Parts: sequence; structure tokens; C-alpha cells
Amino acid sequence: MKTVELKNLSIDFIREMRDNKEAFQIHNPGGDLFQHEASEISDKDCLLVDMQSANVIMLIHDGLKPENQAKFNSVLQDEMKFASFLDHMWEMVA
Repeated sequence: MKTVELKNLSIDFIREMRDNKEAFQIHNPGGDLFQHEASEISDKDCLLVDMQSANVIMLIHDGLKPENQAKFNSVLQDEMKFASFLDHMWEMVA
């Protein structure tokens, strides 16, 4: 499983993982969120992103206007904005 630093997370990386049908981890050492002890499926200080989540992120991104797509990486690389985005994303799915 690939791991990406939060500061390096991009829509291109998520697209690659989705296209390859791979889950991935977002590593965020020293952050306030995504902090938990190591488990069987994810390393310490990582958030596991499964295929369904990656696909929904891509669907939302691809549905944005081009000017908003250009701003999307700034949401992905900010811990609080990304966590809020994920919460809202799953609220829309539910």
C-alpha cells in the first residue's frame, strides 16, 4: 500500500490510485487529525483512504468548474479542510 504525505497529496495522486484500484494512506505526522495508534490496516499517524472514498473524491472534483478544480489541491493538503471535506462528502452520499 502506498503512503503519501498530506502536504504532497494531489488530485493526480488520488486519480492514479483510483485507476490502479489501490487503497492508500495519507501520512500526517504531528497533526491534530488522522492520529491514531498503528492498526492492522493502517500505520500510525495515517488515514486510510479506500477505493470507494477515492472514487467519490474524483467524482466531486470532476464535477467542479475548471476554476474550482484548480483550487482543489489546496483543500487536499490542509488537514482541517480535508477532514471537513471528507465529512461533508459522506453526508452527501448518505
